[in-house]
Amino acid sequence: MPSPVGHSLAGICGYILVQPHIPKYQRLSCLFTSVFIANAPDVDILAGILLRGEPGIFHRQATHSLILAIIVGVLTALIAKSIKFKHWNWFSLWIGGLYAGHIFLDLMVADDAPPSGVQLFWPFTSDYFIFPLTIFGGFNYGGSGLFGFLFSLFSFQNLIFVLQEIVILVPCIWFIWYGKKYLIKKPT
Repeated sequence: MPSPVGHSLAGICGYILVQPHIPKYQRLSCLFTSVFIANAPDVDILAGILLRGEPGIFHRQATHSLILAIIVGVLTALIAKSIKFKHWNWFSLWIGGLYAGHIFLDLMVADDAPPSGVQLFWPFTSDYFIFPLTIFGGFNYGGSGLFGFLFSLFSFQNLIFVLQEIVILVPCIWFIWYGKKYLIKKPT
């Protein structure tokens, strides 16, 4: 799976898409929200550490399904609408899209540890799915317990994978940043 760095860069892409529509005083909180939601499906790693002492035991399962991305978007819509958020519909689509973006990135990882991929259609099937063309290395969240997990995060192999993510995703940020004037109609 991509590292938190890779998912955060994807979250920045999502932020840039909506940034022209966000009042200046809300942009920083919107950026933090974007990065947080882009990493949210990996909460299963924390659950694995806390419940079983193994970071990967629940990873790439329920939190990595499209149904959960839809649920996150719908819950966001319900909450935003209940507090009379003006653009609740666009906001909920954005949040759901950021969440789904995480899953999309995870589908493009060279995953050599069976089962490969993510449980994309959980709870309808427990099968794992992966794209046939993978562009990211498999970031290692291995190691037993909290200290093993933290040690694995800073391995040389993971450093190489993070650099690969930067090489792939920073040009995406650049393209979206400079292309947004053609992609996004500025609010009037």
